[in-house]
Amino acid sequence: MAAKKMSWLVKILLVLLWDIYGLIRRLESKKTIIKLLGIIFFIFGGFGIIWLIDLITVLVKKDVIVLV
Repeated sequence: MAAKKMSWLVKILLVLLWDIYGLIRRLESKKTIIKLLGIIFFIFGGFGIIWLIDLITVLVKKDVIVLV
């Protein structure tokens, strides 16, 4: 739950840096499948679309809300 307490600017910077914030949020999940998807998306660059979705949701909602 430590990722939710980060400042909004830090979240944006971590999303811009290869979606590190998205990885952290997904690894904090209690579901194993979400953790595996987080690792796969991080390794393969989230296929581009996940990175873009995470960036938009952090800019608008101030948190990653997809696959968490």
